[in-house]
Amino acid sequence: MVKKLKQQIRRSASQNNDENNTNEDPIDDTPDDETNLDEIVNKLKFIVPSEASLDIIKEDWIRTFATRNLIRKMDVLDNRTSEMVQKFPLFGSFDGFLIDLDFEIMFPAVNSSVAWEHLKCQILTKYSDLHSSIPSEICRALIIIKEKNPSRGAKRSHQGTLKISNLLEKIVEWMYPEDDIEAYVNTHSATALPILIVKGQQYSEGDTYIRVGKRYFSSGSDITKAFLR
Repeated sequence: MVKKLKQQIRRSASQNNDENNTNEDPIDDTPDDETNLDEIVNKLKFIVPSEASLDIIKEDWIRTFATRNLIRKMDVLDNRTSEMVQKFPLFGSFDGFLIDLDFEIMFPAVNSSVAWEHLKCQILTKYSDLHSSIPSEICRALIIIKEKNPSRGAKRSHQGTLKISNLLEKIVEWMYPEDDIEAYVNTHSATALPILIVKGQQYSEGDTYIRVGKRYFSSGSDITKAFLR
């Protein structure tokens, strides 16, 4: 289904370009009818996400892009998160399709997946002897990037010989597949920056969520796409 959704994005982008001279731009940051826009936002709050409702949701999602862009410009991260969750609870639906749709509208010339795959291959080829026991290529690549690029000026705690249990601490977390994501988030400290959560064994791939503050969003089962979001 995700493959089908991606194809629909590309078709929609092509149609928008062909009709640019005859139709109103659906992502105009200055909508003519603010009242109508509020009605569409409210409609998206209560519509049930399904394959049958996808076309309606996609159309309304594009029409409300300007509203989400204003939310993204809010100064306080927690306020942005709260506002986005309140106004657009569908944000993580369809295996992250709506997030990808917003990204393609904002950056039509950027193909982050292709760029990342190229970088990942270069890293794993150059450092083929490092962390070779880790089965997930993206996890292995991220660990190597983190080790080769330590944060300058960051405060370091003196832990002696204490073993670091997660080499991607504060970037990716893993939880047991059978555990409840909401309970997991509630028992962990609020985060200032987004953290990717994966259901599965450490350094494995599985269903993913993005944790921000004390909130979380489903981001699909593809860890690479979830990370790039």
